[in-house]
Amino acid sequence: EILKEIGDYIVNVRIPDKQTEKEIKHFVDKLLRETELKYKTFEYLFKRKEWDFLYVLFMIFDKVQHILWKYLDMDEPDYPMGEVYKYTIKCYQLIDDILGDLLHKIDDNISLIIISDHGFCSNKKRCYINLWLAENGFLSINFKKLIREKIKDKLGFKSEKFFEGLPIKVTKVSHFLNFNKTKAYFNSSSSYGIFINLKNRDQHGIVEGGEDYNR
Repeated sequence: EILKEIGDYIVNVRIPDKQTEKEIKHFVDKLLRETELKYKTFEYLFKRKEWDFLYVLFMIFDKVQHILWKYLDMDEPDYPMGEVYKYTIKCYQLIDDILGDLLHKIDDNISLIIISDHGFCSNKKRCYINLWLAENGFLSINFKKLIREKIKDKLGFKSEKFFEGLPIKVTKVSHFLNFNKTKAYFNSSSSYGIFINLKNRDQHGIVEGGEDYNR
């Protein structure tokens, strides 16, 4: 039904491998198109269905700000204001237009809630948690497996097939650990904390429960 009414719906826009001006403009164009199609789909469903609750997620800000923040924030040390900034601003203008249009279409009986899962700012420092864990004896890296995977990436051999319409699978840190020597690890930026490699719970657990675990 959606494909028939809306057309070539875009599920996900892949992040460019290179940040040349040409690649960035192509990336932004696809994000703009994805967002327009999402809103068009939202409008179609909003008009033709009865709703108690209707939710739409626009990923455009998340992708633009994660990837192109240095072109947007004047506080960035290497702030390169120029054509990319002017082009990327279109993303904000589009969402502003969509919200304005939506506010005109809803009445007083409909509550509109706008929410974000996080904000953005300049990144001047980084904490590499797994490096700290390794330096303090909590984590052991399988360098042979890690180096082999890095070489494959450099040569262009990908272990996963990437499709434009689907999210890219994130490689977990746990793929490159010696679990028989690892007590704790930070699996990925979306894993919400440090994992304890607990015996009798995790497949290769080595940390005893009780005092050792609570410590």
